[in-house]
Amino acid sequence: MKKILVLTSVLALAACGGGSGGNSGAVAEGRVGTLPQSAVDSNHKITSMASEILVASDDSTRVLPMGHAARAASVVYENQEYTAYRLDDVVFTSAQVTDTADMDLVKFKVNANTGKIDGIDTQHKGQWEGVAERTGDRVFTRNTNDGTEQYELAMSGALTYSDFGKIIYTDTEHGETFYSALAGGYETFKVNNNYMKENIDEPLVFSGRAVGGVFRETGGLDDNDEFPATVLATQDLDTGENGARLTFNAGAETLEMNFPDWYKVTVSKAGNSATADIDFDGTGKTIASNLQFSSSHYDDFNAQTFGMGDGLIGRYETSYYGANQSPSEATGVVSVRETTNTVDMGGNEIQFMSAFGGLKD
Repeated sequence: MKKILVLTSVLALAACGGGSGGNSGAVAEGRVGTLPQSAVDSNHKITSMASEILVASDDSTRVLPMGHAARAASVVYENQEYTAYRLDDVVFTSAQVTDTADMDLVKFKVNANTGKIDGIDTQHKGQWEGVAERTGDRVFTRNTNDGTEQYELAMSGALTYSDFGKIIYTDTEHGETFYSALAGGYETFKVNNNYMKENIDEPLVFSGRAVGGVFRETGGLDDNDEFPATVLATQDLDTGENGARLTFNAGAETLEMNFPDWYKVTVSKAGNSATADIDFDGTGKTIASNLQFSSSHYDDFNAQTFGMGDGLIGRYETSYYGANQSPSEATGVVSVRETTNTVDMGGNEIQFMSAFGGLKD
């Protein structure tokens, strides 16, 4: 078991004026100190995740409203040594459907002296491309050669160990907009799926929110249009009927995301299967023809290796997080891309990308 000390923005707000007694300093580089109020307020507007988590090996869990004023790999508090994890240890992966070597990654850029989130680092095809600067409470923007990339997290506002969000890519030169989503969390608090299958007997339900976008690229190039036209529609789900709901039962999973102006999306995966089924239910909804998939059901949606058969690729990943291998929240991504011929040869491609997150009921 692990002793866990969690610094979240909410907890720190109640105790930021004190609590430093008994603090014996940090091991090696850095020191323990009260996280500045400005950093607490700022980080909480960006993500509900814990700003810092200290982990030790014994059988108790406690909450400490403190954080590093300087970065240190390990710290001592009341004669107990802890390993320190901070927001810049968290890696988010995008929902894009591509091979893992090309997967886009996102990380928080945290000021080493203040603990405040300064920006977001972005990685594309193995290269860190630069920092997206904060341009709103939860929004970060990076200028590119073709336009802008805009990142927004804290879509749930209730998760401690994980988070999810969306990415909007705008190509101003060619008048195109693309969409992706992202999810991630503290790796040390990820609950192993095999452990859950072997040790959790009762069904678990995680309820929360989701973000999703669907866009179509249409072929038929002409002299005035170097790239295909793009049609884009996005929607952020609230909780309740138009929210996200993930059920875990002996390794089997069912994820439901109900988009009011698009499909109700349901992903079902058997307990020992590497593949899943995905359904797009448009019953009672009016969905633009250019934003519809050719089928309402796909079998063997591959949860790990992206394959869905000819003309189809997709991705479905879930992660569970919690203290002491007890899952308290879940996040993940779902993506589907359907292609008829290639875009440059006059074909069509429709992509759906989404991310979700929720707390255990």
